[in-house]
Amino acid sequence: MEIGAGTGGTTAPVLEALRPHAEQLHYIYTDISSGFTRHGKEHFGAMYPMVEFRTLNIEEDVGGQGFEKGNTDVVIAANVLHATRDIAETLRNSKALLKTRGWLILNEGANVQDFATLTFGLLAGWWLFEDEENRLPGGPLLGPGMWERLLKDEGFDRVVFPGQEMIESNTVPHHLVVMAQSNGLVRKRQPETMSNYSLPKSNSQGLPRQQVTKIPDTRAGDKREFIEKTIGQCLSAVLEIETCDLDLKKPYSDFGVDSILAIKIVKEINRALGINLRSTDLFNYSSIEKLTHHIVDGFIDSISLPVSSPDETDEPSMEEEIPIRVTDPGRAPGRATAVIGMSVRFPGADNIHEFWENLASGKNSVKEITRWNVDDF
Repeated sequence: MEIGAGTGGTTAPVLEALRPHAEQLHYIYTDISSGFTRHGKEHFGAMYPMVEFRTLNIEEDVGGQGFEKGNTDVVIAANVLHATRDIAETLRNSKALLKTRGWLILNEGANVQDFATLTFGLLAGWWLFEDEENRLPGGPLLGPGMWERLLKDEGFDRVVFPGQEMIESNTVPHHLVVMAQSNGLVRKRQPETMSNYSLPKSNSQGLPRQQVTKIPDTRAGDKREFIEKTIGQCLSAVLEIETCDLDLKKPYSDFGVDSILAIKIVKEINRALGINLRSTDLFNYSSIEKLTHHIVDGFIDSISLPVSSPDETDEPSMEEEIPIRVTDPGRAPGRATAVIGMSVRFPGADNIHEFWENLASGKNSVKEITRWNVDDF
């Protein structure tokens, strides 16, 4: 199994190396983002039929996400595990996947560099960690000694560093490969209190037709509940997860929502509610609860509740199906896209026409940075 496979940068050479043994293997390509797992399936699915593509949040209990514990021979993760809140808990969850004597293989940055801080440090995920005592100063990375201590604390009784001689000479490489063998025992997970909001389960066959509970009157409170449920159902349809797994207060990023998926989700919410959200609203209002408040404040008067037909009762169990379909506008038959305006800012060009001329003439507009002193970095 590969954790945090992303766009497949590590996957590609690993699968190529494993190709001669494909008939004896089952490889699981996972990522927290369903967008990345779909990307992986498009790029590797046909060529490597032994690969399965699934979403996985390694910060959560793996059994609760449908993965069988103690069933995996090798777990690999490249530049992934450091980007979690609690590295000990992350290692515990990773270990839960492994068989006794199974191997965890990591590729991780081993020292904090100014370049990494200047680039990755602009992203919230770089500062996600809450266990500063287990990280190198100034970032989320761990040194060799930290990895060894934490892995042994979690019951990996054999920890190996390929390139050990470099570490012993006090020359820590920028990147580190760590191999750890499980003793088969996993610490019991501490109970958590969750504020999960239970929504009707979706049909797991493809992208489902969502169930929306009918609400017989038009009070603001009923509209708020309708909006809340509709947002959950749209998320469920696009992410292909059960609505009962959604949490009102949890950020969309925890469910693997990226900028590409955000556009699809907003499109479905707009269609289902008949409103006009912008794709950026999903990031400005980063949970179901926050987005519900935003829609109530700005659009509630334009939203109509489903109306029961005369021959139907107002029983709470009555349901109306609202079809949720995720489509690719670029591939829809008979549909064209018109670019009606552009606003750009590029080096060496004051407007789009000058930029086009630069492109057409092959002009190189890359210059030294002048906004700050490069020598400081």
